[in-house]
Amino acid sequence: MSLSEKIIEIPRCYDSHVHWLATGDKINFIDLSTVKSLADFIKKAPNWNRPNRGKWIIGFGWDENLWTDHFKPHHKILDQFFPDHPVSFIRADGHSTWVNKVAMQEAGLSQGWIPVLPAGGRIELDDRGLPSGVFIDAAKDHLDKSIPHPSRAEMKSYLVQGMEVFLNSGFTHIRDVGGNRTHWELASEINLENKLKLFVEMLFNLDDINFLSERIKEIIDCRKDNNERLRVSGLKLYYDGALGSDGAYLSQNYHGKDHCGLRLFELSKIEEILHRCWEKNIPVAIHTLGDEAVHQVVQVALKLKERKIEGKLNLEHCELVRDETITLMKSLNVQCHLQPSHFLSDRIWLRKKLGDLYQYCFPWKKLINAGISVSFGSDSPIEDPSLIRTQEALILAQKEGIELPNIPEPLILHSHPDVDWGANCLTELKLDNQEIKIQYN
Repeated sequence: MSLSEKIIEIPRCYDSHVHWLATGDKINFIDLSTVKSLADFIKKAPNWNRPNRGKWIIGFGWDENLWTDHFKPHHKILDQFFPDHPVSFIRADGHSTWVNKVAMQEAGLSQGWIPVLPAGGRIELDDRGLPSGVFIDAAKDHLDKSIPHPSRAEMKSYLVQGMEVFLNSGFTHIRDVGGNRTHWELASEINLENKLKLFVEMLFNLDDINFLSERIKEIIDCRKDNNERLRVSGLKLYYDGALGSDGAYLSQNYHGKDHCGLRLFELSKIEEILHRCWEKNIPVAIHTLGDEAVHQVVQVALKLKERKIEGKLNLEHCELVRDETITLMKSLNVQCHLQPSHFLSDRIWLRKKLGDLYQYCFPWKKLINAGISVSFGSDSPIEDPSLIRTQEALILAQKEGIELPNIPEPLILHSHPDVDWGANCLTELKLDNQEIKIQYN
């Protein structure tokens, strides 16, 4: 495959894994992706001392792997520049945050005190055994509770801004994995105002199993709404974390670390969620990024199938899947949602971090050869929603030994599988000049 003058046509151009509201919200955050070193941070930080969420200062996009001097984030660095306002600087993968002392105080953490966290959380400690200011997964969720929620008007504006991002990137269909009842209501308002230009599938998030009954009722209620462009497509939860934050759940320890990642739910709870949702014909989407996370969730689904309990299982990310797991998937109603552009961000450290497990990375070819349904997405705003980045990722992955799917045009995996939903939508991509055009036939 090469970037040529080729024109690719994608009907119902689909980003199968996005965080819609967060895509719009990110526009208002400080862009930390440009930080390259501690000296670079020190130079730029004085320009950021302006609250952008209540009294909080929120930024997004730092990645320690890109810092040339490999400095370690610590709250003392932030304390120098932000002594008065709480600060939350979110890592590029969205699963960690770096905060200052004021933010920890806002979250109820006194000096030297480490809270008891729910399963799946970790607070990084410094050389003195005290919180460094880096909070991962459930620990980040604990701290995020102190950050003011945006108003309904602000959330609505973020959805509109996010919609424009997707449309400008050529997408006519999105699958929002970060939704809730409020987001649905706001999207419905946008639709009633004839301003919704996307076809949207929305999944409602579940962070706590105590709210499962409430989420199921909300999904059933919203299914009754007659919205041509809006669908509630099920429930979404996280089983593990992200590779960049060492939170994806692996079958062996991370290189140089004494742990293999995080699990945010017990397997018995995963079984209960699948059972209760499937008996109501509600599809379930589970964030499973590490190889052991995928394997264990598939085993739970097979266990339920033996009891004649079956339903649609969406596996999100599947960045690392063992061959034996793919074999087990064949008898299940599974769809895997992969984001090729993660390869562009992760490739610089994947081999070192994973060791022998690297051979199982980005298994799109193996999944398709096994008859498993695969859709491509971006994980926006973690990655930019971009057909060009998908194309670049596929080309680079192939050069580095990851085989492409055995299909004539891999970008067609960005096409929504329902041929009747938005059937007149067609996106045209010209590779030579990267021109993208949406047509409505």
